[in-house]
Amino acid sequence: MSSIKAINVEVVTSAVTGTLAAVTVRTDNRDRLAWDLARGRNKWPQAQEAPSLWATHIAYTALRRTGEIVCTFEEFSEATVSAEPEVIDVDPTRTATAGA
Repeated sequence: MSSIKAINVEVVTSAVTGTLAAVTVRTDNRDRLAWDLARGRNKWPQAQEAPSLWATHIAYTALRRTGEIVCTFEEFSEATVSAEPEVIDVDPTRTATAGA
């Protein structure tokens, strides 16, 4: 079985706790889909051309999705001084077998 990759984004932001702090944000496919949709709506460049925008946006989407922040993307961007993505291997747990 091939390995599954996930993206963690280490952000330094004051948007989560109110004070500037490093936060590791676990993102998933929902956050990358949200990036694809926002990129099209806003006519943003592709992730490879704007890696900081991409990393900040997928971290923002994950934090919003999990209820950790309630601010706008613009507010989050202003409060975030760094966003560094890291691709990690994930060991998936199978929850069902096909045909079961």
